[in-house]
Amino acid sequence: MMIPQRNQYSSYVQIKSNSIPRIMWINKTWTLQRLHFEVFKFFRSYFSRFYIHDTLTPPFQASTREEWEALSDEEAFQQAFPELAVDNWKNLLSKNDLDIKQAVYCLRIKNMTGYMDPCHWCGDRRCEGCPLPFDPSLTYNDYLIKLGSSGNDSFYINDAYKRGK
Repeated sequence: MMIPQRNQYSSYVQIKSNSIPRIMWINKTWTLQRLHFEVFKFFRSYFSRFYIHDTLTPPFQASTREEWEALSDEEAFQQAFPELAVDNWKNLLSKNDLDIKQAVYCLRIKNMTGYMDPCHWCGDRRCEGCPLPFDPSLTYNDYLIKLGSSGNDSFYINDAYKRGK
């Protein structure tokens, strides 16, 4: 995550990189809709930084940091993804120029099948990552099975061609 940092001696604004955790445990029984919500809860505290710097305009309805932090997780998720719904997730999250007022971020499943192997989800040979569906009926385990994987144990397979797939 990048956050601006104002230099005290000039009007120059430096973009400071901020290391955030990128590994989290995911329960395979969660629906994909709940997975979106749990990832948001995991990173929610980072969105408070929108209110620290006067150079950023928060994309949320809450006008102050205190208002944002007082919201329940469900209310905050609704403010972060006001247009996300079961019937429009694909149109909204497939955009490469995602509007921050429509959705703060997009969860994508990256194609790791190989250089020219087709993506398990969309079939494109040069897939840059498919958006994770916002589906209340499909579990993460169902999604993994649909992709041809039942877990992350493939990272430890002895066969190098199948490793990580």
